[in-house]
Amino acid sequence: MKKYSDFVFDRQTLLDAFPLPVFISDNKHRFIAGNKEFHNFIGKNTLREGFKLSKLTSSSLPQETIKQLDDEVLSCGEPKTIELSLKRADGVQCQVLLRKTRLIDPNWDEPPRVLNTLQDITEQHLAQYILLDAIDAIAEAFAMYDNNGNLIICNQNFRDMYNYTKQQARPGAHFQELGEIDIKNGNVAIGDESGQDYLERKAAYRRELKGSFTVNLKDGRWIRTTDRRVPSIGFVSVQTDITSIKKSQALLQGAKETAELASRAKSEFLANMSHELRTPLNSIIGFSQILMGEMFGKHTTEKYKDYSEAINRSSNHLLELISEILDQSKIELGTVTLEPEEVDIEGMLSECVALLKERSERAQVEVTLECESTLSHFELDRLKVKQAVLNLLTNAIKFTDAHGIVSINAHQTPDKGLMIKVSDTGIGIATENLDRVLEPFAQVAESKTRNHEGTGLGLSIAKSFVELHNGHLDLDSSPGYGTTVTLNFPPTFSRQY
Repeated sequence: MKKYSDFVFDRQTLLDAFPLPVFISDNKHRFIAGNKEFHNFIGKNTLREGFKLSKLTSSSLPQETIKQLDDEVLSCGEPKTIELSLKRADGVQCQVLLRKTRLIDPNWDEPPRVLNTLQDITEQHLAQYILLDAIDAIAEAFAMYDNNGNLIICNQNFRDMYNYTKQQARPGAHFQELGEIDIKNGNVAIGDESGQDYLERKAAYRRELKGSFTVNLKDGRWIRTTDRRVPSIGFVSVQTDITSIKKSQALLQGAKETAELASRAKSEFLANMSHELRTPLNSIIGFSQILMGEMFGKHTTEKYKDYSEAINRSSNHLLELISEILDQSKIELGTVTLEPEEVDIEGMLSECVALLKERSERAQVEVTLECESTLSHFELDRLKVKQAVLNLLTNAIKFTDAHGIVSINAHQTPDKGLMIKVSDTGIGIATENLDRVLEPFAQVAESKTRNHEGTGLGLSIAKSFVELHNGHLDLDSSPGYGTTVTLNFPPTFSRQY
């Protein structure tokens, strides 16, 4: 059997090997031995065996609690850990974890002892309180749950948002339990859902943890919950009051519906008025042509012929404007439909050039046409495609100076689609205005533009007509270098497709 002095030597050597403060106490709560770290911690180099631990240092826990813990460890043999506050030798109050373990030496005929280990967690404790303060300072309601859905921590805003008591929103409470409290207290406006449906919807969301979960509280507030997973811990949940956003959305929706009604009313009015105006205009154009042709005899004054020509030009111009407004109104009302037919592309484009020959000659602008010799026929709405091309050619001539060139080119794309390109050497369009000129009634405020009449619908209508064919319009331009507009039609309209 080992000698007691040998045991003391071995025990002290073993204790001094511990990097943490460690000491041994007996079943009478008396000091037996401690290592160097322990002596440094309490500021005493030596303590005699049998010293009462209650006199050693003050703690935040009553001595009876510590003694009770010792008795439990000695009786059941299971280690126990408790957190408490102790004053170090330098007078600084620190937070420690005190772990108690039953110690039995089979070679020593003595009752079991208690091995006490002290771990200074002051920094972690301070960081935890800083974190708690930070969480409480968050403007939104914040909560953290473990992987089983049990509450770990929450801030006061979370409790206030749902009127939870501290007992209800305690650590360990399951989110389903909190949901049942919501239903019981009438916190949420269930609407068409039953209480169980609401709980299941919430549980389904938290199984996926994607997107967000929105509820309407009974007091009218809207709350959006956004949860995100935290690896190895569980998930965090942030609740945001989005009532103001909901109200803004409702106002915007109302404004949108009002604007749509107003736009539809405007389009219907313009469509009706355009129809009403075209009839008398056609009569004016017809009578002006009779006067121009002097069908019923020569004019007594040459000026009458000039006047009739002016009336005819103005009436035709007004008819063009009204026709464009009517087309735009139909587009906005959604009443435009396609009427496909087999179209000879080169023949149709030649017609467009011929129709605008007088205008181009008057503007002293050369118009050229180039079509691919192998260009096939396409099933298109002939009138709408022709109108789109006429709009592009009219704009190109209008904004090209005298002696300039407007070219129209058509060819088949590698995928059997159709590309019609109208280019000019005109004034061009600034990059920042490219999107704007494609909008209905949009006109760029440049000096050249100001000198020409128009509704600003030509490009917009052309774009709409090509999009009706599931195609698209491309616009490329720069000031001083001209403009190129391309109509792209998909291969589905080709007879070879």
